[in-house]
Amino acid sequence: GARNVGKTFLIEQVLKYKTIKGYKFPYKEYYEMMFGNGIDQIGNPELFHLCIGYDLSFFDMVKKGIIKQDLIIDRSFLSHFVFAIQNGASNPEDVEKKLKHLMEYQDIFKIIYIRGENPTSDADRNKDNWVVYKKSVTEEIYDKYLDVLTNEYKTNIMYFENKFDTESIQSFINLFNTNYIAKDIIYKIKGFMNKI
Repeated sequence: GARNVGKTFLIEQVLKYKTIKGYKFPYKEYYEMMFGNGIDQIGNPELFHLCIGYDLSFFDMVKKGIIKQDLIIDRSFLSHFVFAIQNGASNPEDVEKKLKHLMEYQDIFKIIYIRGENPTSDADRNKDNWVVYKKSVTEEIYDKYLDVLTNEYKTNIMYFENKFDTESIQSFINLFNTNYIAKDIIYKIKGFMNKI
């Protein structure tokens, strides 16, 4: 999902009560090590390729049984595609080519897409060096690729509405008791928990 919809917080609540583990690629730490705290490199294609290389390596290790543990991953390929298009690091033709290849691994993940309007101001948040992105534009691009996944790749996507209340937290935790989640590995992307 887009920025500031409560994805990381919800995942943290699941990890408190479930035995499943979580992982988040250290993009922010890598970015700041390479470029400092500025945003001048945010549309750098090399950063996009770094993220896609991570996705491919991770998927391949799961597919080959090297990684066997159930995991929730905070952000993955859809977020990387969406933000690369939004910041100019890639284009739809390039993304579609890479998506086609990554979807060869779709038997190892499922997707939970999170929406919501955070009552807390976004002004001081820049967890991923992506504060420059307008949320409405991000959501439009996500919607396009969610449609592509559903219609072209027949991907089963679960949508979750975060209302930023205790009921939403419990409902999200409960997802991991359902048939949708059971016996699968959960893999999440900034707005996605791609069930691996």
